[in-house]
Amino acid sequence: MKTFLTAVTLLLTLGCANTAMAETNDTGFYVGGDIGRTQLKFGSLLDDSTTSVGAYGGYQFNEWFAIEGHVFGTADYDTGLEGQSGSYNGNTFTITKADVSAAAISITPKVTWQINEIFSAYAKAGISYMQVNSEWGATLNGSYGTSSLDYDGFGYVLGAGVNAAITPHLVVRLGYEFMNGDLETNDSLAQATNMDKMDTDLSQFSLGLHYQF
Repeated sequence: MKTFLTAVTLLLTLGCANTAMAETNDTGFYVGGDIGRTQLKFGSLLDDSTTSVGAYGGYQFNEWFAIEGHVFGTADYDTGLEGQSGSYNGNTFTITKADVSAAAISITPKVTWQINEIFSAYAKAGISYMQVNSEWGATLNGSYGTSSLDYDGFGYVLGAGVNAAITPHLVVRLGYEFMNGDLETNDSLAQATNMDKMDTDLSQFSLGLHYQF
């Protein structure tokens, strides 16, 4: 929450410091990047948040309608499994590596409401493609082994946010996105244990900066 309030304060400061400047261009391409905090809910196995970095861009057809693409990836989530031990076929193993990360790409129509020459608000909805990737390592009877398990699939995305024009071409934005989908894997062990499909949520607050051409 503290990070979110800091981002809001920055957005308002930048906007109010430039109230005498002209509004951004209404049409054309735009491209930028963002940094955020993304929460992953992966079935009943994981519910954690971590840092994410992304890029976005699109084409503004007029002052209120655009088509936008957004791609981002996350750092590793804290699974809490490293160092834990268990048994398999009477043998004891210890988990030494449990790296889980997520990535997504979305395509959405976007509608913008111009509040004044500096500020505007937007909402968007569309389709997303999501991935959850994991790398595992464990010791078993003095031997060390690694494996990977990846899930992917399509879902929907909803988003909203606020823009603040720094100049007629530079725009800061504070945004929120929510994605949901059933992700699947073709791993045989996951299929045998009915773990081959996972209901997955990705929710993200992000602070971005883009250039309107």
